[in-house]
Order: sequence, then C-alpha cells, then structure tokens
Amino acid sequence: MHFGLTGIAPLILYIAAILVFVVSVVRRPEVGLYFIVPLFPLQTLRGRIAEFPLGNKLIDVILLGVLLGAVCHRGYKLFPRNPLLKWITAFAVFSYISLWQGAFFLGGSLPLSIEDPRFSDWKNYMVMPLTFLLVVSVIRKLKDIKILVSLMCCSALLCDKSVYSAVAGRNLSQFSYDIRDGGVFGYAGANGAGAFAAWFIILLLALYSYETTRMRKWLLLGLAAFSSYCLMLTFSRGAYIGFLLGLAIFSLVREQKLLLLLVPFLFTWQLIVPPSVTERVTMTQSNGELDESSAERVALWEDAKTLAEEHPLLGTGFDTYRFMNRLNLYSGQTLLRDTHNYYLKVLVETGVAGLALFFLLLGKICQLGLRLWRKAEDRFLKAIGLGLACAIVPTLIVNIFGDRWQYIQIVGFLWALAGCVARGLILVEEAQLEASTPQINSCVLA
Repeated sequence: MHFGLTGIAPLILYIAAILVFVVSVVRRPEVGLYFIVPLFPLQTLRGRIAEFPLGNKLIDVILLGVLLGAVCHRGYKLFPRNPLLKWITAFAVFSYISLWQGAFFLGGSLPLSIEDPRFSDWKNYMVMPLTFLLVVSVIRKLKDIKILVSLMCCSALLCDKSVYSAVAGRNLSQFSYDIRDGGVFGYAGANGAGAFAAWFIILLLALYSYETTRMRKWLLLGLAAFSSYCLMLTFSRGAYIGFLLGLAIFSLVREQKLLLLLVPFLFTWQLIVPPSVTERVTMTQSNGELDESSAERVALWEDAKTLAEEHPLLGTGFDTYRFMNRLNLYSGQTLLRDTHNYYLKVLVETGVAGLALFFLLLGKICQLGLRLWRKAEDRFLKAIGLGLACAIVPTLIVNIFGDRWQYIQIVGFLWALAGCVARGLILVEEAQLEASTPQINSCVLA
C-alpha cells in the first residue's frame, strides 16, 4: 500500500477529501460515496490525517457533503421510500431514547454534546444506517452501483494485502498471540479483520457465480482465494466458523458443487493449513477444559446474563456496560468493558425489546437481499442480492464472539451494500412499472 508515497500520503488524502467534499456539494454527491465508502475498513489510513483540521471527522464531513449535495440538486430524492426506512428510523429513535436512559442509570452527563463519549459512540454507530440511506438516495443507476461495489472490492484487496504483509513474514509453525495482526483494521484487530473477510468472501463468490466475463470471473475468484488465505492468517476461530457456515448456505442455495470441496476440507483441513492455525483451533479445549481466552469469555457471558436478568425489558441503556466498572470474575482483578458477545451486550443495554428490534432489522436486511435476488433479471443485481442475504449468516455468527456490529471497519461495507441492493430493487420495480404502462395505455385506448 506504500507506492513510495508514505510520507505525503496523509496530505494527498486530505487534499483529495477537500476536493471531494466540494464536488459532492456543488455537482455530484455520489462522488463523496465513491471516495469515503472504500475507506471504511482502512482505519489506520484514515487515522493518519487526524492531525489536519477536521481530519478526525473525515467520514462525518464527507457524508455531510453527500447529504448537502442530495438536498441541493434536482434529480436526487433524499431518503426515498425503501423497505428499511421505517425500521432504521425506529432503530435510531429507540437507541437514542436508550442513550438517555443510560445517562440516568449511570448518573452521568446527558447525551447532548459530541464531547460525551456515549453520545459520540451513538453518533458513530448511526453513521452506518445513514450511509445506507445516502447510498439509496444518490446511487441512482446500475452503473453507479457497479462502480461502488467495484471500489469496495479494490479496498478489500488493500485490506487483504495489509493483513498478509503484517503476518505472512512471521513464524507460523506455532501459534502465538504475537503473530496476530489486524493490519489496516486498526483497533478492530485481527478478529475484526477475520469478521470482515468472513462475510465479504461470500459476496465475492456470489459475484463470481453470476459473472459471465472470463477476466472478471478470474479476478473475483482470485480475490476470494486471497481473502480466504488472509482470513486464515487472522487466527479468528469465530470468523472461521462464520465463513464456513456462510459458505455452506451459499453452496446450498447457488453453487452446490462447492459442497464437493467443502465436505472433504472439513475432514482434511489439518493437513492443509499451517500448524499454527491447527493449534489455534484445537486449543479451544484441552483435557476437557477451555483455554484461558475461552474460559474468560464464558465468565464474561455469565456476568452479562446476571445483569440482563436484573433489567430484562429495556436494559440499562445504550453503551452503559463499559462504564459500570464490573469486576472480572475470571481473573478477579481487571474491570470489564465488553461482554465479548454482541447479543448479550444488546440484551444487557437495551433489553429484550432492543434485541428483538436488532434481530428484526437484520432479518429485514436479509429479506431485502432475497427480494432483489428473486425479482431482478440482471445478473449483477441478482448477485449482490444473494450476496447480501448470505452475508448475514457469517455476520450473525461472528457477533457471538464479540462486538463485530458497531465497527464501521467490519460492517460499513455491509450497510453500503444493503443500500446498493435497495436501490437495485427500486430500479427493478421502476422497470417493471414502465414495461406494464404501455399495456395499460393500450387497453384504455381499445
């Protein structure tokens, strides 16, 4: 990722961001999405411009430019009707009310200022649904959808290269936590890199299965293979499970011949992968006992379940768990800041109501993909519809082992892809309406 521009790359990116903001406001708001969405997973790259004015607000500023451009120019309908609009609205309102509830529970400041860490976390979380809405608003044509998805694939290649470069040169003969590295995913870590790869590879395979051009098929297959290798290098057991289950679902729905490769792999994988990967997987349980990492997570889950039972309906409030200073029952020393299971986190902080709303939203996203897959005649639209629907499977799995949902590095692309699918569904329905209009008019004339 260096290209000999390491020293001046932050300045170039910052100047480019200024130009993109201006172009998004005064002429073409979709340019802002072309620029910022591919940067979602590249957290360390984005972090390098934090020293410049508003550099640490890069995503917010560019999305503001896209929003202003959509408002100021004809031809762009801000937040057009789509199957997710009302659910996202309900989700945002519910989570913000829960944010206030948490302020009273903790006895802290009210969530009115961006300086408040809980309000800042909520705002950063809402950036992803906002991205979905903006994609639906300004990505208007099939060509625009293809450009955005292609840019995401290019960005994924950079992500893979960063993980490969960070890990491949290390000794893989024996597992050690020192050999793990998340590359450009930054504070999302190796688990975040693995969670991203687990669902994005499924999208690549969906694109490959519907592609008809030989060159593009080989490029997609090559990227999927490289991403799979880099997924292995993350040593993320949750990501392994999520990817394999997602691959199994995709194979059953679309590419049954993949099962001919998947089934033998499950019996021979220890002969194929490096010894460090085998050790990482098999160390989960030894002599009937869990390894230290797994045992600590189980202790965290027990603590979270106890807390959830005390506040079952609405929980303690959005983003409160990390401020409770609860003692780690496993080590007896450190204070807990995370449940290491996103569903338990949601249950603790927003109760049964919040968890039900979260699952409902995920179900609607999956349903959105299936609708486009079934209704579209265009092969590319069918591919992204099926890819989105199947990507929900690994996303569900990886969140069992930690918070992989509130990181824009991991699921920012998923929200943007959902926006492309929603716009694709609009294009399909508009085409069907236009096709039926002449028939209706001819019947009236007759």
